[in-house]
Amino acid sequence: MPPTPVKEVDLTQDFNPTIDLNGGTFLGAGMNEAFPLAKQSLAENLDLPASVVIVVLSDGRDREGTGEGPEESIRIADAIKRNPRITICTCYFATDGLIDPEAEETLRRIASDPVRGYRTVTDAATIREFFLASVSAGRIP
Repeated sequence: MPPTPVKEVDLTQDFNPTIDLNGGTFLGAGMNEAFPLAKQSLAENLDLPASVVIVVLSDGRDREGTGEGPEESIRIADAIKRNPRITICTCYFATDGLIDPEAEETLRRIASDPVRGYRTVTDAATIREFFLASVSAGRIP
């Protein structure tokens, strides 16, 4: 989805990133796709006090052993977070309520603020609540 004002996001759409996914999740790839869009949005709004929030929703399982695992995703996130106008919020979807501490830790490290910008969720209602709070808050100080 291209950069879109929050009030124009159709929350009834299916944003399932696993459709046609081959080879497993690489969180860094998603952030690499989002970063140029974030920079484009900021460049188009130079006359406004604009900010961008990248929301990462994941089961936290990042590819390992391919050079595209959690540490590479964290490195990519750290590079993105150097821009003070871009915030990364992360949401760990714990399938069936089973918590994976390693997945939680990875997503906390990716988030700009590991306390306020991260949440573990187990249902769609909580995901929606976190998404709305994340994009509504704008940049997390």
